[in-house]
Amino acid sequence: MSFPTSTTKAPITKPKLTVGDRVWAVWWDIDDVDEKGQYYPGVVEAVYEGNEPDHGYGALYLYDIDYDDGDYLPGLEDCYVFPENDYLLSRRNKGKPNWIGVKNVYDTDSKDLFAKYVGWWEATIGGEVQSFALLSEALRAYDVFVVSSNEKKGIQTKPHELNIPQEWNEE
Repeated sequence: MSFPTSTTKAPITKPKLTVGDRVWAVWWDIDDVDEKGQYYPGVVEAVYEGNEPDHGYGALYLYDIDYDDGDYLPGLEDCYVFPENDYLLSRRNKGKPNWIGVKNVYDTDSKDLFAKYVGWWEATIGGEVQSFALLSEALRAYDVFVVSSNEKKGIQTKPHELNIPQEWNEE
């Protein structure tokens, strides 16, 4: 598998979720962490910083997750926990979305697992590349640009020109 990579550190820091946030987080039997985990919905019950040094992307965040099915997993690293909206957006088209003007970028040389395996999002907006910590932020920024650009004349923007067309009302 090949990933778009960056030769410099991202101009973003990792997102920090808060207690009560709806998320999708990996689950595996705590006694058998070698098995491949699967993602399930849940809620952040606690957030704390790990003891790892900051590798240029922000602190390591650890999360205690209360899963919707009643399971509980403490101390899950940030690279295994995603805001619910971002997870669902990333799973569109069976996990192979075709975003317009937005791409996922990784730092494959980083010691930070979030930067190495989750990465950040780059959106090309008005010819400029902008970086975002969350997929939803990048998609919305791109869509706002498309709708507000003089070429598209707002309401005349077609749904297929947007990443999240359901967020735009036709009035």
